[in-house]
Amino acid sequence: MKLKFDTFKAWHSEIVLFAQIIENDLKWIYSYMRAGDPQGNYDALIEAKITFGQIVHELQELETHAQLRFLQDEDYDFLFQMARKRNYWCHRCALDFVYKPNFLESPEYDETCHKLFVDHERFTEVNENVEKARIRASQVYRR
Repeated sequence: MKLKFDTFKAWHSEIVLFAQIIENDLKWIYSYMRAGDPQGNYDALIEAKITFGQIVHELQELETHAQLRFLQDEDYDFLFQMARKRNYWCHRCALDFVYKPNFLESPEYDETCHKLFVDHERFTEVNENVEKARIRASQVYRR
């Protein structure tokens, strides 16, 4: 799959933004579900510099014991992969093709475009699911 480079840059940027938003929404869901003041819980997560992978693990553990779940197993499966995928898109993807002569015509660029297409679709879907879950959690656990 070949993408125009402007499309590549736009989708790449969206993946990075979605990863940030998803991580923050997960922190809010966790903060609402955990006993105590949601804002205080959220502030504690920020102060502790909880990573993406850590918040996914903590939220999944919390939901295991909850009567109401906000995320599906397939969402968690992808969320656990997201840290690795986010790191790839932030730190590695361009290095796979940018040093190739006429890189926009290279097989490496085509391969990276295909990865981008697949991940962009999934990040978009997970972002929408996690946002809905955050809104539901805020409504259910409003204290």
